Amino acid sequence: MKKAIASVGLLALGAVGVNTARADWMAGTDKPWSLSGTLRGFYDDNYNTQPNGPNRVKSFGIEFAPGISINYSEGPTLIKASYNYSVKDYFARPGGQVDQAHDLELLLDHSFSERYKMEFTESFVDSQEPEVIAGPGTTTFPLRANSDNYRNTAGINFTAQVTPLLGLVVGYVNSIYDYTGSLPPSLVLAGVAPYKTSLNRVEQAVTLNSRWTIDPETIGIFGYTFQSVDYIGGGNLQPGLVPFETAKTRNNYTHDVYVGVEHSFRSDLSFSGRAGVQITDYYNEQNALGGGSGASDVGPYADLSLSYTYMENGSLTVGFRQAKK
Repeated sequence: MKKAIASVGLLALGAVGVNTARADWMAGTDKPWSLSGTLRGFYDDNYNTQPNGPNRVKSFGIEFAPGISINYSEGPTLIKASYNYSVKDYFARPGGQVDQAHDLELLLDHSFSERYKMEFTESFVDSQEPEVIAGPGTTTFPLRANSDNYRNTAGINFTAQVTPLLGLVVGYVNSIYDYTGSLPPSLVLAGVAPYKTSLNRVEQAVTLNSRWTIDPETIGIFGYTFQSVDYIGGGNLQPGLVPFETAKTRNNYTHDVYVGVEHSFRSDLSFSGRAGVQITDYYNEQNALGGGSGASDVGPYADLSLSYTYMENGSLTVGFRQAKK
């Protein structure tokens, strides 16, 4: 069952939206806070993110997205915070239902000295869209989920420049996922478990990176990350079938060991890459009779990206990622 999410996702990818009209406004640019708003028209050829069939529907629509942000610095301390709200009206959706999303972000960065600093981040979202709930760079379950679905991620990083050659980064991240949304009708009829059973979980990760200054433009990296995933939803992952399989059979520990490099070609163009091995232990895996067996996976790990900054507050990133999810 540990690969069930990936197999469903293969059927659902490929929906895109195209903007048809857009208007923006902004205020408060001369202050530590600012207000912004976006009004745009769009077209979505598969707003339920479903495979080809009767449940794949398309629609024009309109979105209004206001927001507020704070950017304040005082000496060695930097505080950034933002709140963004979005409401989307799909013209073809029965019943006049709209999608609403809330996104709250916080960054607190404090430098104790030129060599030591600490960073705290907090991110809370309430959305129906999978890429918003999962966060940047990942899509845990690429199907739209009706109703409120929450993801809260908090992290802390401590950075130390031990010597001119060697730097260390120690970090911890905690993420909580709470899905209340309902399944598409086709999946309910197929006996698929509710979102809360298959997706509600707590993820924790501890990272230790050593950073080696090769030259002013190039940093070498040797690192290790430990991640724990604990599924907390009740119910059967295979409704109507035996043996009863709880979501905790997907609990796992993952170890990433990697080397990497960060290089700045010029002020507006940079590369970041990490590659190594990933070892995952599904310690609650069941055998066919419902007893415990345990299972493990060993595979490659890679995370590559090339970033180009084409204007202030505007950048383009192209990347590749290979991991177990």
